[in-house]
Amino acid sequence: MPSPRAEPAAAVRALAFAAAVAWSCGPAAAEGDLSRLAPLAASERLRVFAAGDRLASGAATGAELEALRAAMVRQGFYGTGVVGAAASVSPYLSYDSNINGGVTQDRFTVSGLVFEAAPESRAVAGVVVGATGGAELRYAWAEGRVIQAGVRGLGAVAPTEQLGYAAVEGRLCSLNHLSGWTFADFCLEGVAQDRELGRSEAWAGTLGLSTLFETPVGAHDLTVEVASFDGQPQGTLSLETVFPALVADVGLTAGVSVPNETALTARVSGGVRWLWGDAPATARLWYEERDGGLFLGRPRRDRTAGVSLGRSIGQGINVEIRWSRTDSTADLYDDDSVSASVTFGGFSR
Repeated sequence: MPSPRAEPAAAVRALAFAAAVAWSCGPAAAEGDLSRLAPLAASERLRVFAAGDRLASGAATGAELEALRAAMVRQGFYGTGVVGAAASVSPYLSYDSNINGGVTQDRFTVSGLVFEAAPESRAVAGVVVGATGGAELRYAWAEGRVIQAGVRGLGAVAPTEQLGYAAVEGRLCSLNHLSGWTFADFCLEGVAQDRELGRSEAWAGTLGLSTLFETPVGAHDLTVEVASFDGQPQGTLSLETVFPALVADVGLTAGVSVPNETALTARVSGGVRWLWGDAPATARLWYEERDGGLFLGRPRRDRTAGVSLGRSIGQGINVEIRWSRTDSTADLYDDDSVSASVTFGGFSR
């Protein structure tokens, strides 16, 4: 891929004067046009970076130039003030194997004794319908420096089971360009979920440092992040890459054990995204370990593995199937979970 060697601010000026684009081409320019798959990247910065070869070759259309310019505006490179505002509402349809947040085992064994879960505490499965929505506001206070605030929510009911649940997530971030293609971000996040048998909340503060670069095989976004998740220190190393044929990402997370609390101690995840025909498709795998807690006075350790497959089927409709399995030293928390969801393109502005 040709290298957008200029800093992002200079890249914006190049967009404004597309006829005089002067970015030099790297040795991988002939190995594949990354711009076709760049929109599949989760990192918005990587989407811009990977599309640079279209500018360098002079092949970018007016629509592509305008899209790149709009992306740079959202990242604070065309003046200060409000640089992005959006809101959306969409229908939601899902099969959920645990609508009420109950226990998934009817019976469990402790020290050779068999216990039976109360019927009212058991997990209930069924089809749920509802809506998802979200809003985001971005304010640029200096070149390449943006305050981002966003909220997302989900509300759903299972008509047959007469159950429902709701979830909401809020996020406030400071996004900062340092130099070249290096950035530092600080975020505060909160998540709350309410189900029939309980409510959960989680809070996190994260500090991340990311850099974008190219190699002969593709364009990359490498990020190192440290976080405090409900007071537990965690560290994550992640890499996302746009290849000529697909987009891939991998992440490694390690957490410090918390006495008498079952907390995340290790996680590895990976995924690929590609075009299946003309529609985006996704496959993901993950594995995690949680340790440090007690169950009836005995140490508890959970190991969870999962996989998900998703595809867009047009008209803003996306289908996803997820499966996960948890093996715990406390039989009560063993779980096989299957879910399928359909999200629709709804109202947005």
